[in-house]
Amino acid sequence: MDLLALDDPVYVIELTAAALEACRRDLLGVRSEGDADGGAAAGRTLEPPPARPVRALALIFAADEDPLLLPIEPTRDMAALDAAARLIRAAAVTGRPLAELATDCGDLQLQRLYFARRLPRLIYQGVSPEQARRIPERFRTIVAGPRSGASG
Repeated sequence: MDLLALDDPVYVIELTAAALEACRRDLLGVRSEGDADGGAAAGRTLEPPPARPVRALALIFAADEDPLLLPIEPTRDMAALDAAARLIRAAAVTGRPLAELATDCGDLQLQRLYFARRLPRLIYQGVSPEQARRIPERFRTIVAGPRSGASG
């Protein structure tokens, strides 16, 4: 990944305990007034696309830790980035593979994005072994699964 400038846009995916609990409640259909983000796409308001394409995802596992930056193909597709974030959070909560969630459990928008291959490549191919080593153990199988033990 080319170095990012301090003002380069990144897409933040929060995977903290609080974010995952909100996702879990949303998946179960339990909504509370304080839920800022959940798994449902319906009625979501997306941020406008940044002036420059997003070239990295910033995964936040804990508020007091630095985020893990994962390179992605440059994109301004906020719907695809939002869908990827929802999918990763749902996988973290359920322990189910990304592809299975997208194809079997995803809403129509997520399925369309998935089959059109508009989601970041890591959704389809996982992350490199080097990147996987920097991911907390409980999340490794979610984003590193497709590459572990596979050739190519």
